[in-house]
Amino acid sequence: MAVCGLKDGDARGAYRNINFDMRMYKRLRMYVHAEAGPDGTALNDDDMTCFIRLGNDFENNYYEYEIPMKVTPWNTGDEDLIWPAQNNIDIEFRKLQNLKVERPAGYPLFEEYEAMDSEYDARLAVKGNPNLANVVMVMVGVRNPDKDDNAFDSDDDG
Repeated sequence: MAVCGLKDGDARGAYRNINFDMRMYKRLRMYVHAEAGPDGTALNDDDMTCFIRLGNDFENNYYEYEIPMKVTPWNTGDEDLIWPAQNNIDIEFRKLQNLKVERPAGYPLFEEYEAMDSEYDARLAVKGNPNLANVVMVMVGVRNPDKDDNAFDSDDDG
């Protein structure tokens, strides 16, 4: 996915419609990679994040997992720099389910409830009433976090 000129606080993603029972699995793992474009535009570590949404829809009933991205320098052949361990996505489905259960009583379902997973430096979120037994949509995307609303405390505002 190539994304250029992503405004502060904006996101872009690709999605797929599926019909899947995720309860038969313990986790979802994926490796992601980030690099600046060939035009020389500056891109630093943590300037953008990668997120995955799983749910019944992408607006009202979903789980979200998000990590800050480490950038690969141009012209490197070092696999550890191309695929930094910090960019590995490792979603433990149990943690998403626990987040939904731990949401305080009376918390509005139309608002996203989030917590940090310090083990993986990831943000977990739940909105509405998603069900891992019937995941019908998966989205993978990138976000340019807004400095004023950034769970990862980045100074970036560009």
